[in-house]
Amino acid sequence: MAYDATRQLNALAAKKGVDDFAVHWAGQAAPLAREMPAARLMETLLREWREVRERC
Repeated sequence: MAYDATRQLNALAAKKGVDDFAVHWAGQAAPLAREMPAARLMETLLREWREVRERC
């Protein structure tokens, strides 16, 4: 329902190169999001993936 309500607004903005109105679904894990630079994010994801893999 939320997507349908903003679909036309997003389409018009996209034609002008503006992505401020794009829909970004986060799901139920949104509270787990952490703000950080992309390089640190990749390092963190790789480290966490390795930690999980070692436990399996």
